[in-house]
Amino acid sequence: MPETPSTLRELRERTVNPETGKAFTGEEIARKLSVSTNTYFRWEWGQSVPNGINLMRLEKILPGSTHTLVDVEAQSA
Repeated sequence: MPETPSTLRELRERTVNPETGKAFTGEEIARKLSVSTNTYFRWEWGQSVPNGINLMRLEKILPGSTHTLVDVEAQSA
């Protein structure tokens, strides 16, 4: 069984974009969510967390992202 990603970045790098057949880039995800690239990367680096709406939208693009973000937040608390 594959190891569960421990960061949003690991999850992104393991999730294939059906449009390209390659791993998503942070820029692609930011564009799909209509947020700035800086905003997305702050989430990835743990400097901030998405609001509820963006969290739900992120979960549709990166299944498991909600769990990953909640685990990271719990570990840093």
